[in-house]
Amino acid sequence: MDASFKKGDSPRRNSLSIEQSSIETKRGQLSKQILELVRRYFTNILFNPGMIGVRVVMYSMLALIIGILFWNIGDVSSYTSIQSRIALAYYCAAFFIFMSVAVMPFIIIERGIVEKEVRNGYYHPAAYQVAQAINSIPGCAILAFVTTLIIISMTGFREPVLYFLTMFLALLNAEALNQLVSYGVPHFIIGIALVAGFFGLFMLLQGFMLVPSEFPSWLRWSYNIAFHTYAWRQFMYLEFHDNTFPDAVPTLFQDGNEILRYYEIEDINTTDDLVTLLGYAGVLHLLSILAVVIKYKRSKQMNVEQVKSK
Repeated sequence: MDASFKKGDSPRRNSLSIEQSSIETKRGQLSKQILELVRRYFTNILFNPGMIGVRVVMYSMLALIIGILFWNIGDVSSYTSIQSRIALAYYCAAFFIFMSVAVMPFIIIERGIVEKEVRNGYYHPAAYQVAQAINSIPGCAILAFVTTLIIISMTGFREPVLYFLTMFLALLNAEALNQLVSYGVPHFIIGIALVAGFFGLFMLLQGFMLVPSEFPSWLRWSYNIAFHTYAWRQFMYLEFHDNTFPDAVPTLFQDGNEILRYYEIEDINTTDDLVTLLGYAGVLHLLSILAVVIKYKRSKQMNVEQVKSK
């Protein structure tokens, strides 16, 4: 027996008399937290490929149907082909974005795990949102690439690279809005309804159903609020700028620039619109970071107050 124990002493009594130093738990660096969350996301995708696979199939099937309906429309210069191109540009900017509501259930399902990990101090809630922003990039790129490849090759639309960039940035915005809304809803069904409502509103405001000058004067500012606006008018600009339609009647629409002028988008700049879409997504993610930090601070404060009241 150890000589340090006196007669009658027990290891338990001595262990209680030992002064215990406090143990501090610290999170890792913010960058490491983010990298670990990103790594975990892609590991999850590897073992559950259906998370992105289902959406790829959805987008691919819809793009194929579009390609069949508008087969080689880019080689036709009639007046009806102009109408078809305008409708197709609107549909691509509206419905492919709308389909991003499918991501809401995955966000909400994961939220329960995240809330437990944040409460246990594994990482800062802002790190999770930054990781989510990074995680959305590959998925949006894949969806944009698949739709661009199918639609451009089957319909003959122009400028495939810029079409891809526009679609990619539009989908980034759509997913960013899904993430922002998810922090304020208790269930994914309510989240889907709210996001669908936002998308429906943005479709009205994007300049297809009414050109900006026909908006009520007090509502004209809303044209610039919808990120759909920048996607749709880019699709229009890429297809009609400096394009000609010799078989079109009336004569007004034989020049693609006249069509852009009719929709009041003849003087837009592609770089400006793409930068605006990128900045729009950044603002949505910043708002999400603010929302998630406020949410978890309030939750922590409520827990402290509950403990004090006991």
